[in-house]
Amino acid sequence: MHSETSSIRSLFLDGPAGRLEALLNAGSPTATHAAIVCHPHPVYGGTLHNKVVFHTVKALNHFGFPVLRFISVALDSRRGACAWRWRS
Repeated sequence: MHSETSSIRSLFLDGPAGRLEALLNAGSPTATHAAIVCHPHPVYGGTLHNKVVFHTVKALNHFGFPVLRFISVALDSRRGACAWRWRS
């Protein structure tokens, strides 16, 4: 695995329902594919660091693919709370 593929960036993605927190595992500069990995629904214990999500990201990143994972609930900064709306 190359050192470029192991770097992780924390991001916030602004959208109409609020901000989404995301993590981007950088891939190889010559990657031909990329992946978006979604976690299970938060009501059922889904997080960015869920075991299945973690190992899926690790496997895809090992092949040099850049991988984006995000929390599927928007952070409502006006109320300081989560807007528990499922994002697909």
